[in-house]
Amino acid sequence: MDLAARPSTDAPSITEAETERLRAAGLTDRQVVEVVLAAALRSCCSRVRLALVVPPDVPPDLPAGLRQALLDGVGSDVDPGRRASAR
Repeated sequence: MDLAARPSTDAPSITEAETERLRAAGLTDRQVVEVVLAAALRSCCSRVRLALVVPPDVPPDLPAGLRQALLDGVGSDVDPGRRASAR
């Protein structure tokens, strides 16, 4: 999981040794790429959403931990029930 968070926080620090650990755990090269791409896309989408002040859609029946993970970084000024209006 540490590696999955870093494409958006410190991508240059990811080393070949770290990707080798993923391969040793059974991931293929393609799966390693998918982990990095998924993390980078999540980061990009989150930044766009935050810039446009669009709260995430959070299903009401989500477990509390997952709900909080989706809302982390939203900020106190964004009401998760509010939608950005079309301009």
